[in-house]
Amino acid sequence: MRELYKFLFSYKGRYNRARWWFHLLCFGVSVLIGAGVAEISEALLVIFALPLLLIMYSLIPATVKRLHDTNNSGWWGLICIIPLIGEVYALVVFGCLPGTVGENRYGEPPLPFFT
Repeated sequence: MRELYKFLFSYKGRYNRARWWFHLLCFGVSVLIGAGVAEISEALLVIFALPLLLIMYSLIPATVKRLHDTNNSGWWGLICIIPLIGEVYALVVFGCLPGTVGENRYGEPPLPFFT
């Protein structure tokens, strides 16, 4: 349970690109599920709201850890607030650029996703 909490909600450490894409995929799926559930019944949305919010929130620590992997401060994640520029920055830096090779100021290199 502690490892799951560390994986989803901790701001310490580093994430490689595969883990960040996994979180982004989970975020997209949770938005689609939330929209579908809300369309069916608002009572069902109340039941699914907490798990969906937790999945959506977990993208924030994942983004911070991905920035740590590129040896940048997590505060650079706030650039995503800027329309268009933020989305392009996020896709290029978080999803395409490789992380720092070896240890950096945020810790050891992340393990491969499928270990």
